[in-house]
Amino acid sequence: MNDLVSPELESLFPARLRRHVARRGLRAGGAAGIRADDHHACERPAPIALAASTKPPVLGLYGGDDGGIPDESVEQYFAALNAVGNARSSFVIYPDAPHGFNADCRPIYRKAAADDGWKRVTEYFRQHLG
Repeated sequence: MNDLVSPELESLFPARLRRHVARRGLRAGGAAGIRADDHHACERPAPIALAASTKPPVLGLYGGDDGGIPDESVEQYFAALNAVGNARSSFVIYPDAPHGFNADCRPIYRKAAADDGWKRVTEYFRQHLG
């Protein structure tokens, strides 16, 4: 089993679906989730370079205070997904949240953003996997 797939996701969906239907990067990072396909395992392309080959919808939850992921790059990535017909993808930028804002075991945890993000993740799974 790919260690980028969460145990929670692993327990919810049969193996034949996990690999092809759902990825999430809440702990490993969004880019790691996007690159989790086997054919990208040894490469480290920027997510925008993979937009044209990304078929499933992507839900992105970003911290606006994340100095490593500029808001503009998020907007460009999702515009690129939309341009290649992946209009079911969406993103949220939480203005006052840092990178990793959903890690409740760390001082960067932002409860309001994490709670909203988790609601969006579960709704995303219901909508696209239900």
